[in-house]
Amino acid sequence: MLDFYNSTTAQVIMVIAKAGKGKTLLAQLMALSFLGQKVHVNATDIKGGEWSKLSFAYPVLVIAMDDVSGRFVNTMRIDDIEVSREDALYIYNVAVQGTLQLLNIIIRLLPDEGNPVDLEGILKEAIDKVYSKRGVNRHNPKSFKKAKGVFYDEILEPLMALSKSSSYTQAKRELCELAYDRLATFFKNAKHSGAMKNEVTLAEVIDAPLVSYSYNKNSETTLSLMDNIRVYMGQFLSIRKQVSRKAKGLHTADIYEELQRTDQFANLLTNISHATTGGRSNNLLVMLLLNALSVFDNPQAKAIASNITTVIAGELADQDYADLDRLGFGRLIPDLKKLSKTDIPLYKNAFAIYYDTGVDSGQTIFKAMPPKHIEEKLRTRDVVG
Repeated sequence: MLDFYNSTTAQVIMVIAKAGKGKTLLAQLMALSFLGQKVHVNATDIKGGEWSKLSFAYPVLVIAMDDVSGRFVNTMRIDDIEVSREDALYIYNVAVQGTLQLLNIIIRLLPDEGNPVDLEGILKEAIDKVYSKRGVNRHNPKSFKKAKGVFYDEILEPLMALSKSSSYTQAKRELCELAYDRLATFFKNAKHSGAMKNEVTLAEVIDAPLVSYSYNKNSETTLSLMDNIRVYMGQFLSIRKQVSRKAKGLHTADIYEELQRTDQFANLLTNISHATTGGRSNNLLVMLLLNALSVFDNPQAKAIASNITTVIAGELADQDYADLDRLGFGRLIPDLKKLSKTDIPLYKNAFAIYYDTGVDSGQTIFKAMPPKHIEEKLRTRDVVG
């Protein structure tokens, strides 16, 4: 039996197969195994209703992240977690970087509107000023309580001040104005204000063994800007939970399904890449469920590619074989060719796997075969063939 947590680094598992070919079923069975080992699982359920099916075995905390619920995550919160002096700067930086990424999603800077590196520097300075004004010292965890009640619209005041800063170039001052206008429009808009009325807190999810962030978007629905923001927020809270559990020597698995449906896929992968890099991440397993490998054509999306430790592949589209080879996992192609013989019942819900946990490595073919009564409970809505 593979032990994904007997490693000094985070484990990143990519599950790739065409839609309806058993990815969700496989991920759910693996999640049940993790839960049995007291590993907490966080699942991004964009369609909705997929991960609540595991309630027959474990309690599922479903967080409805949709237009009706008004649920949101405050990435600026640092007052709600016990922090040692040794970890203070790290926790502070997680909040700053998380907020910076969120603001980038809202601003959606176009290529001809300015330098994205300059924008990140501006946003970071504005975020730092918000904390500083509240008396937060990034090196003193006791001061983190002063961040209680902090909210995103507090960034507008320092942004306006920076737009008039004589130390900035004209181009950077114009970037400040652009960022201010877009953020002010977003946060002051009544629709978006209503969408951020019920905060999902770390305390709400920290003790739940299985958390499902449910977005209730069927496969034909285009994700809105607010949907993209909510997906990012759910991801950020999962990372915060992992950081908190790490301090207690506990393990976490984050499962992301259909992230390719968001137009912020590259940014989400970059965030996952940061979370799975470094010694602080060795209690984390990330599983990415993908329908196609073309998502890695985006240069930003390649950030996570070098972190992939295990590939599980089912029936693929023809164009995915070349992409799989480019990612360095061409060794799976002969096995996948066998599995492509769809007229053989034995190969239904079968997968080829290459794994390297840092302790064990190898390659084989396996089949996801739950007992019939469990398979019925987990049957997804879009099974093909």
